[in-house]
Amino acid sequence: PKCSLRRQQVAVYASALYTAAKQHVPDEQRQREAALLVHGLFHRIYSNIENRTQVPFNAVDRALSYMRMNVNQMLTLDDIAKRAEKSKSQLIRLFRERTDQTPYEYFLDLKIERAKLLLRDTIHSIQQIAVDLRFSDAFHFSKTFKARAGRSPSEYRKDISKISGALDDRSRVGSRG
Repeated sequence: PKCSLRRQQVAVYASALYTAAKQHVPDEQRQREAALLVHGLFHRIYSNIENRTQVPFNAVDRALSYMRMNVNQMLTLDDIAKRAEKSKSQLIRLFRERTDQTPYEYFLDLKIERAKLLLRDTIHSIQQIAVDLRFSDAFHFSKTFKARAGRSPSEYRKDISKISGALDDRSRVGSRG
């Protein structure tokens, strides 16, 4: 319950800060950087809140935290295993036991979740999101996104826009009555 409240508070602050950053940064490149910074910052805050109760960290917790904090980077299994203080094979085995995924699969899912946020909350091109999340190119990003999310990034953005528009319409109708 407390953690849920904290998550809600972080989400509210993130949204407010993102909106403010978007309005006060005229240059598109700086706006994009500010949006990524805000997303990363609040993800780190959320991770710190979530992990505060998990002391001491075990190898999988260290790997999860490292991946969450570096979702905009290119990480190798070596990088993650070093942070977790395990061999690559030990980490894969422990990670699968805990998450039913390999570290690579989990990291891809994190990237796709971040991409969904960026598709929903920014006007960045799919190409730019692919670059920001360190995919090799937009084609690879789109192919990975579709495989993991069930639809292409452009379809996802279009569907989210329709949902947002419908919710806006509903709130306007509700405020009249």
